Amino acid sequence: MKPITLVILLSILAHFSIHAQADYYADFGLPTSQELALTKCAFDPEAEAVYLHKDAKVLPDDYRMFTYSRVRMKILKEPGIRHANIRIRYLHVNDFESITDIKGVVINKNPDGSLKMSNLAAKEIYRKKINGDFSFVTFTFPEVHEGSIVEYTYTRVRKSYRAIDYWYFQDELPVYNSFFQFTILPVATFNYRVLKSAHYNCDVKPDQREGAISFEMKNVPGLPDEPYMDSRNDYLQRVELQLAVVKDGSYNNKFVSTWEEASIELLQNESFGRAIEKKISGTEDLIKQAAAVQDENARMTMLYYAVKKKMNWDGYQSFYGDEKLKSIWASGKGDAGDINLILVNILKASGINVVPMLVSDRSHGRVDINTPFLSQFNKVIAYVKIDTKEYFLDATDELDNTVLIPIELLNTVGFPVFKKNKTLVSIEDKQNYEKRTISLRSKITPQGIHEGEATITESGYARAYSELKIRSDKDAFIRAVYIKPYNDLAVDSFKIENLEKDTLPLNQIVKFRQQLGTTGDYTQVNINLFAGMNSNPFIAKNRFTDVNFGCRKTLVYFQNIELPDNYIVESLPTNTSLTTSDKAIFFSRSMELSKDNKRITMYMKIDFHHSLYTASEYPTLHEFYKKMQAHLDEPVLLKIK
Repeated sequence: MKPITLVILLSILAHFSIHAQADYYADFGLPTSQELALTKCAFDPEAEAVYLHKDAKVLPDDYRMFTYSRVRMKILKEPGIRHANIRIRYLHVNDFESITDIKGVVINKNPDGSLKMSNLAAKEIYRKKINGDFSFVTFTFPEVHEGSIVEYTYTRVRKSYRAIDYWYFQDELPVYNSFFQFTILPVATFNYRVLKSAHYNCDVKPDQREGAISFEMKNVPGLPDEPYMDSRNDYLQRVELQLAVVKDGSYNNKFVSTWEEASIELLQNESFGRAIEKKISGTEDLIKQAAAVQDENARMTMLYYAVKKKMNWDGYQSFYGDEKLKSIWASGKGDAGDINLILVNILKASGINVVPMLVSDRSHGRVDINTPFLSQFNKVIAYVKIDTKEYFLDATDELDNTVLIPIELLNTVGFPVFKKNKTLVSIEDKQNYEKRTISLRSKITPQGIHEGEATITESGYARAYSELKIRSDKDAFIRAVYIKPYNDLAVDSFKIENLEKDTLPLNQIVKFRQQLGTTGDYTQVNINLFAGMNSNPFIAKNRFTDVNFGCRKTLVYFQNIELPDNYIVESLPTNTSLTTSDKAIFFSRSMELSKDNKRITMYMKIDFHHSLYTASEYPTLHEFYKKMQAHLDEPVLLKIK
């Protein structure tokens, strides 16, 4: 699905009137006969539920913003009942945002064909804080089952009309009708763009008299999760808005329209550019210690770890900092903007070539380099250049490493903020791989038990992935990687080497036992243990989203299996090699049986030289994985003498 970008300047300055208490959805709780009869989505027949309406109307009032939202959903299959558990996020800090006027109903058919209406009770509505800034409103509808229609409305009130959400016509579930109306404050001008596939139509209607513009899309299929996809929002049909100009009497506040303007605006901001220039009280001793370190790389690394050790992240993403970073430094706690701007400040004061860089995590969404919307970014990091080497430092990242790029930033773009900068930077790692080597020595006992020891050596991003999971929950890691994928396999011992030495490969040493399955006189031996490739993630014939592995990969596998006297080898997997036409992926395997029929040896190698595959390239990936997985699933077949 290739989005088409339409960028238009919206400048509607007509006056309007607002009736804050009006019912903006007069047909609430009144589904049509067609909606009541619906049992399957015509354009997405496998869907478990469907949005019949997904609407919002936005109106400013005295510089506040009111958003009146309505959702009407039908449950088509029993698994779709989960979608009746509703969660709405809002920014509660400083009472910036509130969710009010929640109303809901479940509509079911009685046996006689009449309709049963079950209203959402106030006691079923809960509010829960996520952190110091955000909260959720949650509610679950009663009496929901297959065939139910669920409908709810609510009002979102914001203190400022400047904070504008994108509107997503598309969702995980298919949408029959999505309507979005945005009314302009008379003193403001907005930019907007519609991103959609050429296969779908978006009806855009400006209303000069009311000072509004509306957008409508119909019959949009759902977009489910796909393996190795980034943010679903990157691919959803949507409209994006950003404030461009505010005119208030003689005051004209122009918002950024180019990346260069964005740089200048940010550098002049007290909570961004000015903050990284001011001395931070309490950092003098640290900067003095850094001055004694002559090697720039070592100095940068020392300061990075010092900031990580000192500062605790509160979990909130931001690219602005507190105007008084010295208070944040003294407290030892802050959001991502505070902590990483402190890092930039200290690096800069210590003579390191550093600028702040705005970034968007892969889960947050892709940045359009042609559109200078700062709302595309969700945090700031420190961007360092030493000689020809680039470093992307995030002091809130779980990974303690200056060499590797933070995993969530791989294959994204960043906006380095310095005067007159007009370009964005691709964040990709051309040096480091997800590198894994498996050495497995084992034997088959006369009783048909496969037992042995495997040493898994991981470096680069392979080490990073495993380290994070091991530190989080080692037992869960062992179950997920070494036990759950393999039937009847038991881990007798698990040992880790070099966990605290991040310059060395991470070694995992696993002793295991597995009772082999036997049919008659035949026994199968799985020779694809612990490679992490025991199933094919790309079985779907078609794909909507790009495949982002994050980094390039390489796997080397050595295996040596000793056989008992009461077994003979009936058949071995074939020696084989595969590659794509562009040589981007390579797979090879060789098998050998010793002359005395007592030992099987295997050597296997898999290389991925690209880390990103577009949806249009997916057929090649799909076909390669299909063939490779068939080879990986081939067992050694033994026969009892």
